[in-house]
Amino acid sequence: RQVMASSPPSTAALAKCRALRRTMDQMATDICASVPYLLGLKTSAAGGALPDLSGAYMVLMPLWVAACVEGPGHPLRHSAMFLLEVLARRVGIRHASLQRHFLVSVEGMAEWLDNFPETR
Repeated sequence: RQVMASSPPSTAALAKCRALRRTMDQMATDICASVPYLLGLKTSAAGGALPDLSGAYMVLMPLWVAACVEGPGHPLRHSAMFLLEVLARRVGIRHASLQRHFLVSVEGMAEWLDNFPETR
């Protein structure tokens, strides 16, 4: 946010922030796309569904971070909230349900990066 406060923001700083935003979006998308395979909701290209759900606890924090990248109402956040609910109901991790309900009111961590002025 210091970049936004400086007048005018440097082109290098803006470019770095935009690159960071793209990386955050891609990581959040990749996390949300991989969780259904871990839970056995989709099958991998190699064959059957992954039956082992022991890694479900390990995906809680990455899924939470992925959900927090975008603000409420964004499709990526809705996808992460759905996956957290699946973790809560299918695997029995109640903490996932608490995280899901808390996401309704959490502000997106990267939305302010979208407010940069356009540079040429």
